[in-house]
Amino acid sequence: LEIISHRPPQLVLLDVRLPGQSGLELLPVIKERLPTVPVVLITAYGDVREAVAAMKIGAVDYLLKPVDLEELEAIILDYLGREPASTPRPAASLPPINDIVCASLAFRRVLETAYLAARSDIPILILGPSGSGKEVVARLIQNWSHRKEKPFIIANCAGLPESIIESELFGHEKGAFTHALTRHIGRFEVANKGTIFLDEIGEVSPAVQTKLLRVLQEKELERVGGTKTISVDVRIISATNGSLRDMVSQGKFRKDLFFRLDVFPINIPPLRERMEDLEPLTEFFINQYNQENGGRIEGIS
Repeated sequence: LEIISHRPPQLVLLDVRLPGQSGLELLPVIKERLPTVPVVLITAYGDVREAVAAMKIGAVDYLLKPVDLEELEAIILDYLGREPASTPRPAASLPPINDIVCASLAFRRVLETAYLAARSDIPILILGPSGSGKEVVARLIQNWSHRKEKPFIIANCAGLPESIIESELFGHEKGAFTHALTRHIGRFEVANKGTIFLDEIGEVSPAVQTKLLRVLQEKELERVGGTKTISVDVRIISATNGSLRDMVSQGKFRKDLFFRLDVFPINIPPLRERMEDLEPLTEFFINQYNQENGGRIEGIS
């Protein structure tokens, strides 16, 4: 603050963890004094949620420790190569999202948050009722991430019978059980270097929860019936239409796994709170109906 009061910089690299005062407390002070100077946050893995929140109040980007020097150089050159802005840069500008309706402010805020979170590999927990668009958001996060060219694998934990979900997720060796006639590669292995979307994560059994925790902590697994440890590099996005926190308090979901999955929660409002997102759909149905039936209705309640 002493320096910028006498010699305004062209760009600020701001650590989140600072002695005396956090970078998040310092950010609004810097932006008030230097509204057009870009501020890039430097943050530890566990502070990404705060960094994303800070981008909504003025930071232009964030880097994870240990900082990749090539990425840092690219960001500096990017912002120093621009003409000084007369107004502060928007907190998040979404890339094109073709074929996805985003008319409501509530859903746009969800997508802006998802876009910022996509930059890192932190686990994301998407919360929202059935039909609200959890898989849509998960796919967008994959497409916006550095893993976009790698596999995106979906595992519907509610749709897989409990007797085979462990095999489906982690694979099995030949002879592991009665009908295991060949080796089966699980979805985590298939998703290696990419992203796995665990839909309805609250439905998995305690045994599967234990294995999921190991993948999150150690980035390794063993196939059912196998003894070989297999390393996997997978970004985990999970989703639920219930409350995992309530399940933890009821003893139905592991507390340590919950905190590993809930690093960055994204709440999607139900469609009843995003009526603007339904308007294009209702127009389509009205036009379709009238074309097929000679034009009889003007709207849908």
